[in-house]
Amino acid sequence: MPPPVGVVGHPNDRRHPASASGGVPMTAAVLAVLGGLAAIPACVLVVVLLGSQRILASFHPLLFAEFGVQAPFLLIGGIQLYRRKQQGRWLTLVGSAAAVVQGVVLAVILVQVKDNTLTAGAGWIILGVLAVLIAPAVVTLVLAALKPTERWVRVSLFES
Repeated sequence: MPPPVGVVGHPNDRRHPASASGGVPMTAAVLAVLGGLAAIPACVLVVVLLGSQRILASFHPLLFAEFGVQAPFLLIGGIQLYRRKQQGRWLTLVGSAAAVVQGVVLAVILVQVKDNTLTAGAGWIILGVLAVLIAPAVVTLVLAALKPTERWVRVSLFES
């Protein structure tokens, strides 16, 4: 005979979701904070090193603004996600999506720069580095978007 549905903590109880272990959201939070910390020196590197290229001159303010959004969103989002706040999840999602979009845009720009000024080997090295930098952003985006992260944040609403 199944237990009554109204019992708090029962799997069929819709008022209180099942408790979540926190492995997925904690990983997303750590990756978000690390991504936010990595975006700060990356902003300086992109602006200083690539700002001298003719093709990137028009993108200079855009790249700086993109990093300026990405770093605080990921840092604050990761910390808030660790504290089980819903806005932390959304900030992490937006910051990670911005990092992915930025990586794709930078890859396209670097292909244009490679065709004009860089040697073939240097261009592929830069694209390889960008692929390595985009991968953690994609993982963070996926982990923050998963159902266990939503459930983990939602459970905290009932505990506080």
